[in-house]
Amino acid sequence: MKELRKIFKSESRKDSHVASGQERAQNHRTEELSKIKEISIVRTIRRKGDQRKRIES
Repeated sequence: MKELRKIFKSESRKDSHVASGQERAQNHRTEELSKIKEISIVRTIRRKGDQRKRIES
């Protein structure tokens, strides 16, 4: 019984480790996407600003 318990503990530990690794990868991906979105938003704002300057001048 004790041996089985040891096996179960080690297996569950592995599973949780794998899950955390996948979660980390997913979080990283979402962070990258949000960064890209922010950059594109900034670019569009800058473009709008440039258009306003052209109209004014």
